[in-house]
Amino acid sequence: MTRARFKVYAGLLLVFALGGVAGGASVYAFARRQCAELLRDDPEPRRMRALIDRLELDGDQERRVRDVFRRHRDERRRAMQSMFEECGAPLERQRKQTEREVRDVLTPEQRESYDRILKARANRYPERHHRRGREQRRPREP
Repeated sequence: MTRARFKVYAGLLLVFALGGVAGGASVYAFARRQCAELLRDDPEPRRMRALIDRLELDGDQERRVRDVFRRHRDERRRAMQSMFEECGAPLERQRKQTEREVRDVLTPEQRESYDRILKARANRYPERHHRRGREQRRPREP
């Protein structure tokens, strides 16, 4: 009877171990796919559509803003790649350049709205914008 009980316990242990391995492999595969999608997906169409709608750009402004994004697409992709290697500094420089060029297309009223949009984004994702200036850096915790 002891030997039979041992086989049952060993079988249960094996099932749980295999379940853990299968679960771990599934999570790993899912995380890998998600990371690949983040690098592959292009957020620019969503950003452009949001700017066009929220800033109420006219046809000429929309075309010019699309041209700004199109001109910087390859540079942004290269910056995204190097971001993982250099902690985001190139991407931050490219983003600021794009923002400056978009602002140049806008009317003064639209610039105010655009600045509010950028500020809201910075507040939503503060970890992405903490390098903008010394005054915006978070104090280090002891």
